[in-house]
Amino acid sequence: SGNPITSISAALNEYIPSISGDGRLFEAIQETLETGDTVTDYVMGNDNETVFEKESSGSINYAGNIETSVLMADPSGIHLRGVYDDDENVRRGLLYHELFSYIDGEGNTEGHIGGKIAKAVSKFLRKNPGTILGDNSKLLEKEVLEMISSVKEYGWFNEGNKVYTERSIISAKGNYRPDRIIIPALGKDWVSVVDYKFGIRHDSYAGQVRNYMRLLRKMG
Repeated sequence: SGNPITSISAALNEYIPSISGDGRLFEAIQETLETGDTVTDYVMGNDNETVFEKESSGSINYAGNIETSVLMADPSGIHLRGVYDDDENVRRGLLYHELFSYIDGEGNTEGHIGGKIAKAVSKFLRKNPGTILGDNSKLLEKEVLEMISSVKEYGWFNEGNKVYTERSIISAKGNYRPDRIIIPALGKDWVSVVDYKFGIRHDSYAGQVRNYMRLLRKMG
């Protein structure tokens, strides 16, 4: 429109209305502030079923709330990356990640694995009541213990190891957070790097862990 674009928000305000059509993709909601200024929010998704029609035949239905990141990768279209509330596997995996981060986390580094699991589950349930993992501490402790027992042969949860959970590795290319780094007892010349996956496995996961290993080697 000829107006100078000096910020991301200004670029979005110019671009989004041009692709919103008759409100099928984004709903424009105007609000008047106490200062008298009027602002416009472009909202995608709601509590009801929303249909986004394609330019070609057919349509895609997304149910539930949608949280999106809008990436203006090219001027010809808009790219959406979302986390959908109805994807139970994703939510369950995120919750397990948090719970496991409390095992050998701050204030929970002493004692046997059963005691650490009990403390981790207790902390998790205090912070996350009513999740899809349930509120029964004993059942959740049993479930976590079974998961850990399935990888017992690797020694990831052995006593005597020095463990870093959810610690950042900062490099020139970004910030990386392996789920668990295990430095074994004295006399060993290796370190274990663990990244938890609670759903479908993908080949890219191995590359992700190899990258963590490469960064740790560079750190010495």
